Amino acid sequence: MRHNFFKAAMSFFAKKTSAPNWKTSQQVTRVSFSKDNEGRPVKIGGFRYGLVYVGRVHFSDGAIKRVAIKRFKEPISGEQAKKYQKVINAFFNAGVKIPKTGIVKLETGEWVQISQLFGSTQKRSKLVPHSFGRVDSAEGRRQAVTELTKVANTGYAPSYDIYEPFKDQEKGILPFDLDIPSRMKRNSPAIQATRIMNLIARMCRHHPEEIPGLAKIAIETANFRLKRHLKKTMKRGR
Repeated sequence: MRHNFFKAAMSFFAKKTSAPNWKTSQQVTRVSFSKDNEGRPVKIGGFRYGLVYVGRVHFSDGAIKRVAIKRFKEPISGEQAKKYQKVINAFFNAGVKIPKTGIVKLETGEWVQISQLFGSTQKRSKLVPHSFGRVDSAEGRRQAVTELTKVANTGYAPSYDIYEPFKDQEKGILPFDLDIPSRMKRNSPAIQATRIMNLIARMCRHHPEEIPGLAKIAIETANFRLKRHLKKTMKRGR
């Protein structure tokens, strides 16, 4: 089975062949769907834009990785697939803690998104089933603002919809829903700054005393252009 990967950003879909334990797209030999006792693909979730199944990626060195395979409800084109991979690469280059993921074209011509497994499908899960607005700890909120600001640095909209809070605070949170940023244009730093401050306010609705400290973290994490607009937005909010 032939698989065409765009340049991917993460671990087993890597751009940097010198990094330890990283694979390149050229090393992929097969992608397979796991089946239940009745021979049906094992579905583990469904979202607005697609359904997620369990599967495996096979590599030329014999390694096999268990993965989540997202099939889009409405098939995406090659141009749309490029946009998804562009977002993945942008997040990776900005230092955002995203899962190992990539876009692949199957032999049938169908484009799918392949990601590492989380939740009940993998032991020592990093994710818990709550919305981003429910990050429970102060440290979790600090880590969350850091990651949201990294996303904002890319120009793509940081949204609580693409996050889940984390159990292991050393590993941080992981954006895993790429549908919205892949379908929207990049925003100006002014819009990003307003969005960041709104998300901080939403996250701190039960902890308003944390807002100044979280805003400071956002400013420290922001790139030069975003930093200027965050400072302006804070001044207007006083």
